[in-house]
Amino acid sequence: METVLPNGAQDIKPEDTNKLRYSVRQNDGSGFVFINNYQDHVENEDKKNESIDLELDNENLRIPYNGGFDLDKEESCILPFNLNIKNILLKTATVQLITKVGGNKEAYFFYQPRGMKPEYVFDEDTIKDIQISKGTINKVNGSVIVHPESSEITKVTLTDLNDEQIDLYTLTNEQSLNFWKFNYGERDNVILSSAQLLVDNNGLRFESSDNEIKIKVING
Repeated sequence: METVLPNGAQDIKPEDTNKLRYSVRQNDGSGFVFINNYQDHVENEDKKNESIDLELDNENLRIPYNGGFDLDKEESCILPFNLNIKNILLKTATVQLITKVGGNKEAYFFYQPRGMKPEYVFDEDTIKDIQISKGTINKVNGSVIVHPESSEITKVTLTDLNDEQIDLYTLTNEQSLNFWKFNYGERDNVILSSAQLLVDNNGLRFESSDNEIKIKVING
């Protein structure tokens, strides 16, 4: 993927905390936006009501779809655009991809960068049906805009034109720090826990200095 910098990026001084620092890696109109709100030895500020316009060869995209996004100081993130998730096209998003897990149906895990509200924008022509555990779904000008509830883990189930389904989980920032993906029982598994997870042929072991260990298991 080639690197694309916005106009004036080379002129940003280390002490300049006002300008949004970002770059793009892309190939054939698909890629990722890298946003950084950190600079060492400088007091940074939370970013408020920012937006990014992507001028691609065949279209223009905006992140977010409407309005602006926030990003806490000392935070960075990688946002996808025109990401093909199986047969469904994710046009833009204000969440960062963690991983994919296979199984009876594929599951994709994203998380919210600190300060940023989650949003997915899908190409409506690639979706047959969409359901969400908690949040809103709107259809505008050929796009399906999804805003999951930001305070808890949510699941979006998408059905493509071939009647195949995938699940998209959106985690809070704190949950992403307690995310464990591991292989056991000849399959990939996901657990959320602040305890240290150790996996071997005898099973799973959790280690923690707390008196109580909390575990959340996500089944596909």
